Amino acid sequence: MASVNSTQSLLLNTLFRALLPGTNVQLSVLDWNALAGGDVKLGLLLERLRVNLGLSNTSQVLDSTITLNQLLLALAQVAQADGNTALVNALNLLQVPLGPLNGTVRLGDLLNIQLPQGALANVNLDVLDLITGTIQLYNYRNVATTPQPITVDTAALGLNGVTNLQLYVQVVEPPVYVCGRAGASFHTAALRLKLNMSLLSGLNTSSLVTAVTNLLSGLTVGITNVQVEQLSALQVSLYVEVAKAEGTLAGVDLVSGAVTLQARPGLVNLYLGDIADNVFFNRSHVLTSADVTPKTATTVRVRLRVVAVVPIADVTIDLGVQLRAVASGLST
Repeated sequence: MASVNSTQSLLLNTLFRALLPGTNVQLSVLDWNALAGGDVKLGLLLERLRVNLGLSNTSQVLDSTITLNQLLLALAQVAQADGNTALVNALNLLQVPLGPLNGTVRLGDLLNIQLPQGALANVNLDVLDLITGTIQLYNYRNVATTPQPITVDTAALGLNGVTNLQLYVQVVEPPVYVCGRAGASFHTAALRLKLNMSLLSGLNTSSLVTAVTNLLSGLTVGITNVQVEQLSALQVSLYVEVAKAEGTLAGVDLVSGAVTLQARPGLVNLYLGDIADNVFFNRSHVLTSADVTPKTATTVRVRLRVVAVVPIADVTIDLGVQLRAVASGLST
């Protein structure tokens, strides 16, 4: 990601808050662009962390546990030495909401370095990628309970017809970034997301009228004046399981600066209905369609007239509408 627009910045703020419960990340578009466009030399970052942590050599840094605040501080110090003021300001702003978090991560779980130590000075890491991966690792290591919902500003994202959108995110498997030669493998994070939302567009009541009429057509009495009224907006719970994408560095051409990858995209499974939170957010549980039960999405009121030569009665019935669906991604 070389640049960030206003919609992406809103999504990044929301995603970071969801991955880090209790925080309130609110960076501007300019700040996110500074992070996305900023690079840091891996050798300089490890050296700065070595000094800050009081370690004897940089190889110990990857095996040490650090807080997010310690990583952001080291990144800001390296950026300051490079004269990248915009990146320094963005990192300092990010330290404010993330600073109080006292959980730790081990950079060696994120960075798989398969290069001689002397080659680290030539390795550049994108700052936003590094921070995003570290936060995903933090969520995996420190956020073990059911995530807290984050309210999404649907109007700012242009999601017309969707209101009361809540987002839950949990990292099921953290990413691994590889710095190495051809043949090295890597993978992205595996995520589980839950979306609670209200849909204003509602049901197609004309189809429902036809269905009710056909259902009652076998009765000996006549049915007329069938009307269907939706009493509430559609309440939908959508569950998304994104498996890790993985690949291998097939070739590195230093002359042209090109890298060839062999990669398999992450599989996406979608579940519409209801899954107990203690099941969906259980990292050790493999989800199946059996975990999904129908969810009452709305209530409709059916009015009809019963006729046997002459009208006999006007009937009103309230019906609950339930939804359930499962879709699984396939790799090719």
